[in-house]
Amino acid sequence: MPPSTAARMAAATILAAVLRCARLKLKLKINWFNRGIRRKMDRMKRNGLSRGRQQPLEAGQVWSWPDARLSVESVGKLLVHYKLGRPDAKRVSTSCNGIKTIEKYLKTNKAVLA
Repeated sequence: MPPSTAARMAAATILAAVLRCARLKLKLKINWFNRGIRRKMDRMKRNGLSRGRQQPLEAGQVWSWPDARLSVESVGKLLVHYKLGRPDAKRVSTSCNGIKTIEKYLKTNKAVLA
């Protein structure tokens, strides 16, 4: 026995509602994904990562800026041995600090590799 017209219309209405709901979910997923990517890109721009990465620290490098000069003695897995002092200093003691800390310090002082 064929279904009645009212039953067909009810089935069509339910199917349309399900499809609308599926489209809305897909749209929300895409918007959520794009929002995440936008946040990452904004964070990269804020941190300066989009301009290219700073040259990695290596032994023998001399970084300078108007106030001071940093000479890299040796670089390990986590630490850097360096000498930091004024350009006209007679003696400068060797110090040790983390690689990330030194890179951040060089970036904030806008140091240039000499």
